[in-house]
Amino acid sequence: MVEIIDSIFLQVEKFQSEPQDPFLIALNSVDSKQIDTEIDDIVHLKGKKSTAGICSLITYEKDDEGIIKLTGILCQNAGVEPGDFVEIKKVEKPEKAKEVILRPYNLNLGANEKFNKVIRKELKKKPIMLNDIIKISKRTSREIFFVVEKL
Repeated sequence: MVEIIDSIFLQVEKFQSEPQDPFLIALNSVDSKQIDTEIDDIVHLKGKKSTAGICSLITYEKDDEGIIKLTGILCQNAGVEPGDFVEIKKVEKPEKAKEVILRPYNLNLGANEKFNKVIRKELKKKPIMLNDIIKISKRTSREIFFVVEKL
């Protein structure tokens, strides 16, 4: 039986190929059991900065014990690079944001209602934190990045 603890420290690796959803993480089954995490659970990640991700893959490879696989965006939001360590813990009761204010990142962008609907749809059920950089790419001709200014 695995003892459940509040948080663990795992070494960061980047995904070999980035998943479509930049909020996804992958854990080893032993590590996920230690913090009582299953697929689709939201986790808090703390490196030099804090962010949140969604557990999307649980591996059973012995070589993956002690390793967390992150996307480039999550690495940036947590302030970590491959080889660094992050503290990870399950978010028991995630709060829904009543309002989210985004600022375009490195882009001068005028928005319209149709574009705002695309953004709202993309953000539904996504774990975001203040100052996170988020990527919107579905249904647009290019990837557009925003910074979360207010929750």
